[in-house]
Amino acid sequence: MKSTFVFQVLLMLLCSVSAIAQCKVLVWSDEFDQDGLLNTAKWQYQTGGGGWGNNELQYYTSARSENARVENGHLTIEARKEAFQGSQYTSARINSKFSITYGRVEMKAKLPHGRGTWAAMWMYPTGSGYGNGGWPDNGEIDIMEYVGHDSNVVHASAHSHTFNWKNNNVKTNWQKVSGLEHDFHIYALEWDSTKMDYYVDDIKYLSVTNDGSGWQGWPYNKDYHLILNLAIGGSWGGEKGVDASVFPTQYQIDYVRMYSSPGTYAPLTGPAKVFTDSVYRYEVSQNANDVYTWQVPSDAAVQGKNDSNVVFVKWGATDGKVISRVTKNCGYWSDSLSVFVYDTIQQRPFGGRAWPIPGRIEAENFDVGGKGRAYQDFSQGNAGTSTYRDGEDVDMEKCADSDSTQNVGWIADGEWLEYTVNVDSAANYNLKFRIASISVGAVLHVEMNGVDVSGSIVLPSTSGWQAWQTYKVFYKALVKGKQFMRIIVDRGGFNFNYLDVSVGTLNDLNTVALEGSVFSLRPNPTKDLVYLTLSPLRNEDAHVRVLNVLGQQVLQQHIFSSDVNVPAGIDLSVFSPGFYFVTVTQGEHVLSAKVCRD
Repeated sequence: MKSTFVFQVLLMLLCSVSAIAQCKVLVWSDEFDQDGLLNTAKWQYQTGGGGWGNNELQYYTSARSENARVENGHLTIEARKEAFQGSQYTSARINSKFSITYGRVEMKAKLPHGRGTWAAMWMYPTGSGYGNGGWPDNGEIDIMEYVGHDSNVVHASAHSHTFNWKNNNVKTNWQKVSGLEHDFHIYALEWDSTKMDYYVDDIKYLSVTNDGSGWQGWPYNKDYHLILNLAIGGSWGGEKGVDASVFPTQYQIDYVRMYSSPGTYAPLTGPAKVFTDSVYRYEVSQNANDVYTWQVPSDAAVQGKNDSNVVFVKWGATDGKVISRVTKNCGYWSDSLSVFVYDTIQQRPFGGRAWPIPGRIEAENFDVGGKGRAYQDFSQGNAGTSTYRDGEDVDMEKCADSDSTQNVGWIADGEWLEYTVNVDSAANYNLKFRIASISVGAVLHVEMNGVDVSGSIVLPSTSGWQAWQTYKVFYKALVKGKQFMRIIVDRGGFNFNYLDVSVGTLNDLNTVALEGSVFSLRPNPTKDLVYLTLSPLRNEDAHVRVLNVLGQQVLQQHIFSSDVNVPAGIDLSVFSPGFYFVTVTQGEHVLSAKVCRD
């Protein structure tokens, strides 16, 4: 009896895994079936020399057939020994213009030969937003790396703030495979919200799991684009020198394909911190013919139907998980969310009353409850001179602002403050942060009941630690009721006096200001196309995302630095009438505004 049950469970798991693999949908590819130069509708050249941070020897060229060409059904990236723009070698490095979050990324390729070569297939985030705004905080996914001095051995790695080669603890592994330089082999990444699996042919040789530590250990929950390149020399590729007799040498790619997966379109969203005896909404994306089931802790209850993509859960007093299961015609997808139930004995509003929204929230009047529950501060004691709220481990000082209150200062990466608030009505609100800083590029975001409602907010310099200015963030959607507002610092370097929250108006739709930069959306409202204009221009790529009112991405575009002076048309005609949010990321700068689709 017992062995039969185990066999049935194993059979179900095997069938489900097989079925899910068949669910993948091809969303982007290049089969390299048109001879000539690279298809620039799908790829962008990265050019230049100077070592690329790794003491590399090559110069990456643009639109030069000697270094990158399509012929006989293959893309050939060729490294050549020749003097060019001050470098000893030439080669090519190309970026996909398509980005993906989760799914399968696959390449069939024959690798170059020769000591001193360093070929790679890897992914890099299309936008910034975590920690330092760059490497390693925003992550790097190395699907395949191959150095010529270690023949027939491929390597895979994942870099993050916590795990990277500089810390000597990078998540990595290698696999020996014969014939890599003479035959075509398939290299792939399968990636969802819980793990990344790396393959050569059908051999899985590295699995990196989401440890739940947040962006520091798992920054891989956003759009990444693909990079293919062939470097010469460098800190790794050239550690045994370069054999000049092997050139020219070639990295040949038969195809590149990206697939979506069930994990791409069934994320579970909802509050992660709740009040007992209160009702909250949880949701997964809706798709035709999908079947939905839900599971909650024993003293919580799903109100209404249990077979919808949206449920309302009334919470008891027990922490636990909300688990969604989406059954498809090819398998199933399951997701879960850990939920903390608010305990009024351990945490309560400062002064006994939730902050009303709209209204002003004073930085120093965070909830009562102590470190790890009402706030996080990594230093011991108060670095300031204030005696206000003695016993709390938060750095405060007397504020020189016009309101003569306290301000929170010495704010470091990863610290946060939490406030119990009561939102008067579901609406879109303006957030006005009163800050002072001598730094450029401090970053924070706002969560309501554990759900990010703001995205990354990059703060400007005010030219002094007590030179107070109001920084306005337009139009953030909030829902009605008592909630926990947590202000989380992704990158420190500012003082915080208060936050004003007010109901937004239609006048806030069109233009957003940040450090003297703006972008405009015209016409707004629109029935079809809205045109985005950046000013003043920054000489860097822009990543554009369109979100619906639930915060779900419905469209993305990439604007390359060569095109930022041309208004970018965003086609909203395929979407239902209503409000949408447009977010533009340029380097460390993140701007957002709202657009109305008539």
